[in-house]
Amino acid sequence: MIIFDIEGVLIDNSERFKTALARIDRSAKKPEELDARSRTVFWKIFLNPDLSRKLDRINKAGVEYLIEKLRQGKNIILLSGAPKEIVLIHLEKIRQYLHQRGIKENFSHVIWRERNDKRKAEEFKLDMIRKLRLFFNEEIEEIHDDNPFVIETLNKFARKAFLWEKCRISKVFEHK
Repeated sequence: MIIFDIEGVLIDNSERFKTALARIDRSAKKPEELDARSRTVFWKIFLNPDLSRKLDRINKAGVEYLIEKLRQGKNIILLSGAPKEIVLIHLEKIRQYLHQRGIKENFSHVIWRERNDKRKAEEFKLDMIRKLRLFFNEEIEEIHDDNPFVIETLNKFARKAFLWEKCRISKVFEHK
């Protein structure tokens, strides 16, 4: 099976991120620079489905790689740390792109984070990976994510782990 994160891999959410951050503090580059109250407001803005619908775009590099794996008949799982409302918007955009390319979408599972799940991304995804391995009893061929902590935590479970930065593959970790 091949596991793809959505945001930062298949979807470019950088405009939504910049917009949400600018609404709080134009000089801040990342949420960690904000005080606790401002960080809470940032996440509320960032996780707004209307903003996602308006600003998020397909990452062609990621989706073209996904298409390659779909054509190879791979078991594709989308594993996102985003809530359901955002994931469904992204799925609509991905499906539309695939449809325009004449590709039949064939995802084995689409997994999102429940709204009240406050675990770090790497904790949430580790839990999901363990469940997927039990459910499918199948080797994980590849994991694609844009969070270095997720890749660091999960790369031991896959033959290859791809770290994406700025919607491009930046590092590949390989296990034989």
